[in-house]
This record gives sequence, C-alpha cells and structure tokens, in this order.
Amino acid sequence: MKLFRSLIFVCTGGLIILLCLANQEMVTIRVLPDGFSLFNKGQFIAEFPLFLIILFFSFLGICFGACGEWVRANRNRRRARLERKEYKNLEKELLVARKKSKNGSEDLLAMLED
Repeated sequence: MKLFRSLIFVCTGGLIILLCLANQEMVTIRVLPDGFSLFNKGQFIAEFPLFLIILFFSFLGICFGACGEWVRANRNRRRARLERKEYKNLEKELLVARKKSKNGSEDLLAMLED
C-alpha cells in the first residue's frame, strides 16, 4: 500500500511539473472588463504565468471541497459524540447496578425491576 501511495504521489508530481512547463505564457488578470470606463482608474491589472493561476485555483478548489466535506460530516461527528456520551452513561449505570447486586449473579430482569 505504501508503494502504491508513493507511485501515485510521484505520478501526480510529474503531471504537475508537465503542466507547469507547458503553460508558462503570461496571462493578464483584470478585475473589471474593458467596457467599464467609469472604473478604469481603479482597475487592478496583473500578469501571472498561466500555471500559477491553474495551481492556485486547483488548490482553492481542494480547500473548498475539504471545507464542504467537513461541514457535511459534522452531522456524523455530532451523532458519534452523542452515542459516546450515551455509552458512557450506560456503562456508569451498569457499574452502579453491579454494585447494588450483592452476589453479582442476579439476572438482567431482576436488575431492570429496580
């Protein structure tokens, strides 16, 4: 399994390097389109290599996906937390019931009647 994970890691790294080498052209990023002449004075214009933009938005997508998955799994974590709390309470009740029984050999129905 460790070998398989390392192989996937190396292949992914190689693909990212190929992506970066193939997309080195400079790309102009503008906040507003050219038609907005009212806002041309405050327009943000920057030039970046295309691979940086691709990597940035890929990373951003991974982060949003991880956050979405964390929010989605919150219900399962809450349910597990409540089940753990209930389990601990039941264990405490069982210990109290065992202490109440004198010889420890009482059957379950006798303990439930109390």
